[in-house]
Amino acid sequence: MGVERIIEEMKNKNIAPPEKDRIQIFVACLGDAAQTQCLKILNDLQNAGIRARGAMGKSSMKSQLKTADKLGADFCVILGDVEMREKTAILRNMKIGEQENLPLDEVVKIVAEKYPPEKRDQYSLGE
Repeated sequence: MGVERIIEEMKNKNIAPPEKDRIQIFVACLGDAAQTQCLKILNDLQNAGIRARGAMGKSSMKSQLKTADKLGADFCVILGDVEMREKTAILRNMKIGEQENLPLDEVVKIVAEKYPPEKRDQYSLGE
C-alpha cells in the first residue's frame, strides 16, 4: 500500500497522525534498581500506546524534571531508592505541580487511564 493510500485511509477513519515529538509521560529515575524499573514502565507504557520517554543517564532529579518540562510531558513518573524500597512511584502533574504516591505495580494502569484510546498512538502491524 502506498503512502498516499495510507494517508487517505487514515483520513477516512479519522485517525490522527501520531504526535511523534510531543510526549505524554516522562519517567525519571535515580539509582540502579529504579533504572531497571524505569525500563519496564517505559516499555509497558509504550506498548499501551502512551508516548513515554525516560532518562537513563546519571542526571540529577532536578535536571530530569527540567527535561520532562522541556519535552512538554503532561506527567512525570518519579522513581528513586526510597520508592523502590517502598514499592511506590510518584506521579507528578507537570502542568500544576501536584504529586501523588502510587503503588508501583499499578503505575502503568493508572497512567493509562488518564489517556483514552483516542489520545494514544495506535499501531497495528500487518494491516
